[in-house]
Amino acid sequence: MDGVIPQNSFKKRKHYWEYVYNADCFITEDPPSIAHFLRHFRKPGFNLPTIDHLAEDDRDNYLRFAGAFAQLASEFNRMVETFHTKLQVGEAGAQSADLKKAQDSIAAMESELQSLRLEKEESAGAVKLAKELSARNRVLEDTLTQAGISRDDYKVKLEGATTTLCELHNSHDATKSQLTELDAKYKAYIGHRELEVKIAVSSGRKDLADKFKAALEQVKSHLVGRDAVHEHLVKASETKANFELLEEIIKGEITDFPAELSVVSLDKDNALKKLKEAEARIPELELFQLELLLPDSFTLDEFGTNTSVNTSAQEDDVQEISDGP
Repeated sequence: MDGVIPQNSFKKRKHYWEYVYNADCFITEDPPSIAHFLRHFRKPGFNLPTIDHLAEDDRDNYLRFAGAFAQLASEFNRMVETFHTKLQVGEAGAQSADLKKAQDSIAAMESELQSLRLEKEESAGAVKLAKELSARNRVLEDTLTQAGISRDDYKVKLEGATTTLCELHNSHDATKSQLTELDAKYKAYIGHRELEVKIAVSSGRKDLADKFKAALEQVKSHLVGRDAVHEHLVKASETKANFELLEEIIKGEITDFPAELSVVSLDKDNALKKLKEAEARIPELELFQLELLLPDSFTLDEFGTNTSVNTSAQEDDVQEISDGP
């Protein structure tokens, strides 16, 4: 494109369409220059690559289109020049024939130009589609290659997984059978164990009752005897108190009998009241519960208890009452 000023120089001009052609031949005879010129006829915002950056077949089509357009423009200019000349010399008849010839020529060239444009668009679309198909083919080839490599590995893994699945299925059936058997054994064992526990509890209670029966009978007898002794002890204490009172009367220590009787009566009422309160606080002895709860280490002393209570005071009282004053 020697005849056209480079595109970068256009930006320095005031108007982008200021155009200079300085080749030795007509621009219509220089397809690259006319192609560069025609490249600027495009829609706003449409980014058309430069001629050098087009694909080879697109560039050839574009140059052929530019050449055809240049011929069309040249013929059009020649027709206008001829028509203008004939008008000047007054050849009106020839003017009409030449005009018809020129119109036919223009129509033919426009038809050829339209055909070239369609061919260019189809060629560009076909090239673009071919490139896309080529890229897809490469991707598919790579994918198929990887699939061929991985297929054998997947086949081996699938066979291993199938074998493992069969083993797990067999193991599941065996485990299920074992669980059913264990469940039946467990239920039978639970029933047998409950029966054994009931028998053991009943036998233990019976053994415990037999073991402490004699001891409990002895405790009962001892409690009865202790109550009898306590009754005599109370009577002996009352007799002693009466004896001491008589001694005081004989000695003349008590002179005001009504006052003394009042004091003794008050003491008696207080004693009876405290006795009733004490009796109310004494729980009832349930010997049946005692038979069930007594441990092996439980021992009874001579008073029917397991505590080391010093009973010498009671024995001294009995001895003192027996000896007399």
